[in-house]
Amino acid sequence: MVAATLDEKLKEILAASKNLPILSATVLVALNLTNELLQLQEAQEKILQDIEKRLDQILVKF
Repeated sequence: MVAATLDEKLKEILAASKNLPILSATVLVALNLTNELLQLQEAQEKILQDIEKRLDQILVKF
């Protein structure tokens, strides 16, 4: 699954930039995937904080 995702993203980058060397495209894919990962981690952290806040509000009512 990891290799398939990497291959798909690499094909997308290479299709958009015909003259881009494979190494540059690979680095670009790695940067894009890392950025996506960091954004997802940040979103997850915000969700967890929201859950904790709501749980605290519920517990205060008891």
